[in-house]
Amino acid sequence: MVRSHPKHRALYVAPIFAVLFALLGSTPLTVLGAVSDGSIRAETWTQTAQQRNDSAGRAETYRGMYKLQTFDSVRHRTSFAFNAVATRWDATQRENSQVLIFVRTSRDGRAWAPWSTIEPENDASSGTGSNFGNLLIKQGSYLQYRVHLSAPARGILPDVSSISFTFIDSREGPETRGARGGVAHAAEAGPQVISRSQWGAEEKLRFDSSGRELWGRQYTRPTKAIIHETVTLNHDPNPAATVRAIYYYHAVTRGWGDIGYNFLVDEQGRIYEGRAGGENVVGGHARCFNWGTIGIAALGEYNSAPASAAMVRAIEDILVWKFRANKINPNGHGVLGPYAPRDIPNIAGHVDLDGVCGNSHQDPGRNLRSLFPSIRRNVAARLAATAVPERPTASQPAPTTPAPETGSVKEPSYTVRTGGLGLSLRSQPGMDGQIIAVLADGTVVQEITSAIDGWVKTVYRGETGYLWHEYLVERGAAAAPAPRRTPGQLRPGASAIIRGTPGALNLRRGPGMDTRVVAKMWEGLGVTITGPAQSGWYPVVYTDGAGRELTGWTWGEYLKPGTAPGRQAAGAAALVGALGIPAWTWRRRQRRPLE
Repeated sequence: MVRSHPKHRALYVAPIFAVLFALLGSTPLTVLGAVSDGSIRAETWTQTAQQRNDSAGRAETYRGMYKLQTFDSVRHRTSFAFNAVATRWDATQRENSQVLIFVRTSRDGRAWAPWSTIEPENDASSGTGSNFGNLLIKQGSYLQYRVHLSAPARGILPDVSSISFTFIDSREGPETRGARGGVAHAAEAGPQVISRSQWGAEEKLRFDSSGRELWGRQYTRPTKAIIHETVTLNHDPNPAATVRAIYYYHAVTRGWGDIGYNFLVDEQGRIYEGRAGGENVVGGHARCFNWGTIGIAALGEYNSAPASAAMVRAIEDILVWKFRANKINPNGHGVLGPYAPRDIPNIAGHVDLDGVCGNSHQDPGRNLRSLFPSIRRNVAARLAATAVPERPTASQPAPTTPAPETGSVKEPSYTVRTGGLGLSLRSQPGMDGQIIAVLADGTVVQEITSAIDGWVKTVYRGETGYLWHEYLVERGAAAAPAPRRTPGQLRPGASAIIRGTPGALNLRRGPGMDTRVVAKMWEGLGVTITGPAQSGWYPVVYTDGAGRELTGWTWGEYLKPGTAPGRQAAGAAALVGALGIPAWTWRRRQRRPLE
């Protein structure tokens, strides 16, 4: 989460303010009636700039080279007791100016909790436009807010045109105090995860009034994990209620249609299912880096508090589970693709994305972030400890010398199995790497390292290159002949969805791996079959992000019958993270002029 620069924090250490001048409002305050979504109740209180002069107190002063202005609001009473507050404000800021928001709550209007800082969640935002603050987990029936404006002495103060607070009561619902957390050993079938139904997700929040899913689900094989923190309450007495509040905040207040994280972990080591959709669903937790990553959120704030051993162990459980399933090296690093142009660790923090695609969050806090080296070591050790050793069989004894066709190959070695397609040895990890050779089924290679996501570094006939791990099997499993995979039969004119790709699916000029790549097509997007297949290759027409229709050939194994939701263009998947909004929002804003 974004945190203010220390030099600005000093500006509000001792603000001077009066009690009878308004921040926002002479007309009646806007309060949206309470709404109930199953177990969750919510209402919104808004004040606008037109309401300035009658409802608050204001003070103005100078501190050194800065001028400051502080407003205190009226003490607002809600229609029900709440346990979470979401903040949004619209502002116009000039150079070197700043807006700081503080809130405090009370249960009876007399005894007030200390002021809490609302951290802006807009990545690398200038502050101009709509801003959202971190979800505040506080119980009460009253709220008062303070706005602190600062600018250079000769500059112009920011203008806050409106400010809104959404009060959420998510306490009604299942509690998870007795639920077990992550697996406490390396059995690695997967840790116990508290499902959405178990923590009380109101699934109807994901759909509009016509039953359409607001944020269409997309899938891709993950190659990295990004760890966040929620900047919510530490020592939370009811983490399930906090998860429900985060869900409402993401799905409704932010308008995303679902929670953005794939998993959430509390201090007791309990793991909560996040984004709906199951295995390998794309979340919405980091701009540009949603596609191909697992978003794991630690409930709480860890700049000042230590991360519990149970929480860290549960995070490791998720990593071991997912990294084994997807053959990810916990000590590796690399780039996700041209849409995420930074080399980051395979186990990264949100802070590692700072400065890319507008990301400026500094989470998780330093006390959790400092544990990343040991987390990587522990995950690597657990993966190694539970790896299945190669067992020679009577029909396939373990060789003591390199196979002739592989030159310098040594044990342990692997055999290529593609079902007759052939496996490309590339000059660099990724689909953009130049093809050095195409390896036929049965070719034996040695894995040197898998340091870059799922791409295995390999030596073949003296050439060093990279192979996609999915088509390599251990030598002991290579004795049986590999059946040729037959792509699904799709008729000309049929629609298909891209599914199960190791990254992007190439659209090629002709039916073969040796033909030029016309474009890259992303998981979950749609194509139309234009003619009969040739040896498993299909001619298709595909619409890119600029609305251009491109024709070419693609391998049919990754084409599944069906129509992609919204018929989104190829660029949508890549741009979802860049825009920092879920795919359904991008389509509504960008596709409409093209339809």
